[in-house]
Amino acid sequence: PGRPVGVAARTAGALAARRWTTARRLFPGRAKRNANGRRPLRARRLHSRPPGALPSGPFPGPAPEAGVVRRVRATGGAGLPLGAEADDRYYKLLLFDVGLRQNALGAAPELLDGDRMRVNDGALAEQFVGQELLTAALPHRPPELFFWARREKGSNAEVDYLLPAGGHPIPIEVKSGKTGRLRSLHSFVGRYPPPVAVRVDAGPFRRDAGILSVPLTAMERLREILDREVAASRPAPTAGD
Repeated sequence: PGRPVGVAARTAGALAARRWTTARRLFPGRAKRNANGRRPLRARRLHSRPPGALPSGPFPGPAPEAGVVRRVRATGGAGLPLGAEADDRYYKLLLFDVGLRQNALGAAPELLDGDRMRVNDGALAEQFVGQELLTAALPHRPPELFFWARREKGSNAEVDYLLPAGGHPIPIEVKSGKTGRLRSLHSFVGRYPPPVAVRVDAGPFRRDAGILSVPLTAMERLREILDREVAASRPAPTAGD
């Protein structure tokens, strides 16, 4: 009783071929044969990644289109449109809801107490700001988010978000507390001086060393604030204009 050996072998071969075809489709830069015609071990095992493991490179599934997660793509930041310099090989992922993210991490209800220190406060603040930016996106086009990362060897400078406003890419750095170093933000400003650079944190509205600080609680007004700041940075028209 049971299947003949030949049929079982053919079935196993068909399944292996199907997995290989899927790997080539999902990870085109990795699923390549070597000079001997053999499939490299790394490519052969792509289908057996542990649950939740995400590769770098083009996103492999429909989750971004379903709205469950959003990609924040790396871009050059030299000018607009931001998508012109976007690099799909580098991205961050945002879950569509902060509460669901915490639940997925197994956070206990008492961790929602605002007086408690959480090890992922910075990530939560960045997630919250990303959600607010997506909510405030222009209604006539799909929402997109970008961040800036310097790619030079030995550098880890990264600005959390770049937002187009008034014809300029505006850098936005997110901090969960009232203080924090802003070396990456200053690095971006030194390379591509914007009309305004923004820090979003838990403090009040303030301006320090050319950086505008906006409270986390004022995120729904951020685009309005940026438009006003960019307009104020433009030179006043002369009498002859």
